Amino acid sequence: MSTLKLRYDPLVVATSEIRLITLPPGITKDSEQVQFCLWHTPLHVPVEVQGTRLSLEEINDTLPPGWTAFKTHRYDYKYLFRQDKTGNTSWTYPDPACDEKHWAPELESPPADYKPEYEALSYNWGSPEDPGTALVEHDGIARSPQAELKTLSIGQNLATALRRLHSPDVSPTLWIDAICINQEDLSEMLRLVGR
Repeated sequence: MSTLKLRYDPLVVATSEIRLITLPPGITKDSEQVQFCLWHTPLHVPVEVQGTRLSLEEINDTLPPGWTAFKTHRYDYKYLFRQDKTGNTSWTYPDPACDEKHWAPELESPPADYKPEYEALSYNWGSPEDPGTALVEHDGIARSPQAELKTLSIGQNLATALRRLHSPDVSPTLWIDAICINQEDLSEMLRLVGR
């Protein structure tokens, strides 16, 4: 794991881009460090690129016997593969001979049903004397399993709120001003706060 501090990539003004965070599904204990994925998205309808990814129905037709695929709708639109007998799940297709382009998310183009749906949370950083640290999966616009984890200092009250928003089976997508706006970029702050 990297201990590098998060460095914000600039937003693309021409596409009215914003940053969002997605909390991974799972149960989080109060003592655990907060972790989320930070990513960019335009606020207008993007042009869809024709891809090679199979539909969920097509993927399920290609799986070995005893496997089922599910599509996550709020966490990268990934396929989650479950071995029916054991209940074990994996983000990776169970047959390594299958080309990744058939099942991996097409990160340059959101699916046809994509809308940048998110909930907004305006949150005070909290006391600067007792900051918390969040682990951030961040790879600019392209989100990938290989993205390095970076650290971001956040207030304890925001860390507590994020822990409370975790769900065992849902990946909430959020816009939080204290995280999604680069607090060190005055022109970005003025542009986004005015929205």
